[in-house]
This record gives sequence, C-alpha cells and structure tokens, in this order.
Amino acid sequence: MFPKLLQRLADVLYAQGTQFGSRPLGEVASVLSFLKAAAIDLDDQSALAAVSAVLLPPADARRFIAEIGLSSELVPDPKPSLIGIENQLADVVSNGSRPQAVVAASLLFALYRDAARRGDRRRMDGVRSWVELIVESETNAALKSVLISEIQGTEIQQPPASPIRRKSLLFSMSIDLVGSTDAKTRVMRLVRDKAERIDEFNTEIYKRFCRIEEVFYRSATSSYGAARPIDLENFFVVKGIGDEIWILCEAPIDDAELVGHRLIDSALQIAVKEVDFFATEHDDGGQFTADFDYGAFEPVRSPIKVFLDTIQHASDVGKIRDEHMRRVIPQILERFHGSPAPAAEIAKVSNRLCLGRSEACAWSGVEAYRTDFIGHEIDRFFRSTKAALPGTVVIGEALAHTLGLKFNGPDDGILEVRNRSDVVLRGGEPFDPIHCRSKMLTESDMKGISYAYKTYVLFSPRALNAV
Repeated sequence: MFPKLLQRLADVLYAQGTQFGSRPLGEVASVLSFLKAAAIDLDDQSALAAVSAVLLPPADARRFIAEIGLSSELVPDPKPSLIGIENQLADVVSNGSRPQAVVAASLLFALYRDAARRGDRRRMDGVRSWVELIVESETNAALKSVLISEIQGTEIQQPPASPIRRKSLLFSMSIDLVGSTDAKTRVMRLVRDKAERIDEFNTEIYKRFCRIEEVFYRSATSSYGAARPIDLENFFVVKGIGDEIWILCEAPIDDAELVGHRLIDSALQIAVKEVDFFATEHDDGGQFTADFDYGAFEPVRSPIKVFLDTIQHASDVGKIRDEHMRRVIPQILERFHGSPAPAAEIAKVSNRLCLGRSEACAWSGVEAYRTDFIGHEIDRFFRSTKAALPGTVVIGEALAHTLGLKFNGPDDGILEVRNRSDVVLRGGEPFDPIHCRSKMLTESDMKGISYAYKTYVLFSPRALNAV
C-alpha cells in the first residue's frame, strides 16, 4: 500500500504544479524516521495519513486520504494563529485517537527537524516546549517519550556563515542581438502570419543567440586566454530583455584587472559572431529534396553588440519585491475566489509574478529570491549601451579607469590600448592587439544622468575585418 500511496501523492503534486526542492523530501524523511522510532508499520493507516499530511496542506490531505478509503479526521486541521500551530498539534497528541496522535506527533517532529536543519533555534525551542506539555495517556502511550528522545537526538545545523569577502565590484555586461526585430517582422510577412511557423523561426533565432552566450561562458572559463579563467559561479544573469541579456560578474577589487581583461577578451570573441540563416516560406520538415518548392525566403543576419562597464554602487532590491508580492498574493487570491487559495496555487502565482521561486509545503513554505539591482550607476549603464556597435565591445569610462587602461593616439582617430603596466592589450580570435576609438555620449544622450560619459569602442582588427 505504501509505494502506491507515494505514487498517488506524486501524481497529485504534479497535477497541482508543485515544484520540488530538498525541503519536502526532508520532511517526508523526518516523518518516516519518527514512525520507525515509534514502531509504526508503514502500511498502518496513521503512517499513510502522516506522509500525506506532511506533503499536502491540511484540506488537500484530508480529501486525499478520504479518496483512498481512510478517515479524513486522521489529518489535523490547525488554524493559523499568532503563536503558530505546534500547540494545536500537541493538543491532538494529548486528546486525539491513537491514529490521530501518531499523525500529529509525526508532524511535530517534522517541524522540529526542519527548524534544526535551518539553524532556527527559536523555532526548535518552541516545538520542544509544546511537546513537553503533552499529557500522557493510554491512547498516546510512549509517543511523548519517543518524541522527546528523537528531538534530543537531533542536532542543530548551523546556517553557513557569510564568508568574509574582500571589497568587490560588479562587472555589468549587455549582450544584444542587433536587427532581430526587423528580421522577425520580415519573417512574419514571409510566412503570412502562420503562428506555428513564426514560433519556429523565433525559437531558431533565440536558440542561436543562446549558443553565442554559451561561447562567451566557455571562453571566460577556459584555461587559455588573456588572463586566468573566471569561475562560472561569479556570473549572474539578472534578466533577459527581449533579445538582450544582462549579465553581472562579481570580482574582488584585487582581481579586478585580471577579470576585466578576461571579460574583454571573451566579449571580443562573441562580438564578431551573428545569428545567420535563411527563413523559407515553405517547410520541408527537415527532409531536404532538390525539387522541393521552398517559396520565397528571407535572410536572417543579426550581429552581436556588447557593452561592458563596472558598477561599484547599486542596491539589491529583488528580495524586497518578492517579499511584498508574496505577502499580498494570498490576500488577492482569497478576495478573487471568495475563499483561501490552496498553497499550490499561491506558489504557482508567486512563481509567475515574482523573480524567485516558491514551493507549496504542507505546514510551511520555502522561497528562493532572485536578485535585481537599482541605482544611479545601473541607470548610467543602460543609458550607455546606446554606444554599442556590432562586431565590437564598447566599455565605459568607469571600467577603463578600473583597469588602468591607457589609450595612445589622437582622440578623433584609432587608439592603441595598453594596460596599467604599459603592455599592449590583446584579445579576441585571433589574439591580436586591441584598438579602439573613443565616443563621448553627451548629457542629452545620457538622459537623466546629468553629465556626459565617455566610452571606448574596442575591436580586434583582423577579426573585425572578417565580419
């Protein structure tokens, strides 16, 4: 019976759109551990109800076990309160039937062990205090002693301490697909508004764009290049904006020059690439034949442009938005439906409206926050991206200053680029000396920033000649 129960639970959770992480599995493991300690057979009705209850919200768990022929009263139905639900579960252990007491005791232990995993000593103390107040009787014989024994045998796991980090800065990079809007418009006209074919071409464009992003990561983490490789964990993709992607790379101040040189090298390698294929009016289904009528065709050629700069001051506001939205989403759903929404629906809507991720757990939730940044330098970064040109890597004055770059030559001509040690900067494929032209963005160009900003258009001559 127990394996069938797990399969049915899996089907129910899948149908609800529940996204699993480690926490629900940990809660099931806690329940099974307690049932074993209490010598409860897994096919016992109380064991089946306990596993169902720890995975599903109370109302859903009650419906579920009723469908498999068990009494819905086996699952406690605690009401949210300022002091939590542990006291209500302890009351069920004290005064409920034996099967009800087993289920409630299992849930209490799951709550305690979850708090121990997260290093939440206050929650652990709260659960323990209510367990100690359980009134022993013939009905719940040995359950209290088993609970206390299992609690005493559970060690608190200290949350990982935040590492002491050297002062760091962020490299901010925009990779943009040029001309894709025009290409998609021409393709739409080519296939005469056939939605399926339009989706196919849009998908193909983005797949090829993703391959270019892949090339960047492979280059940046390679053992070969202008400087030592960058750990992939240092990169963070904030968001995609149409056919543009915004990537951050964090680096300690002491390593900023090496990381910056490597980013420029890798960016030059993708700047000369492009999304390039022919879109045809008629689809051959992947089976090329010489006599097939492809009809009209449109060339799709969208080059890449890259803008790179440093960010020293920005505020991470992703968690603020997530916390606010997750607080009001249950209220909005309850008002819309006229009754409290199931946890699975709350999690689903939260995932769609917020940047992070939510999981629907029976007695608690788990949330992971995405990151988003705001600040003057973020605004300056996106104002400056207008200086980006296909086939080149454009950098901002802040990055040039951070790397200690020297530009030799007339301001209105081609400049030689050297590093702080007066060594010629190299990058791209082939690994040539990097040249540039300066480009001043006026105060008018930098709308709202209130000052002009200098940028440098970097290019590797032979690679650029091949574009």
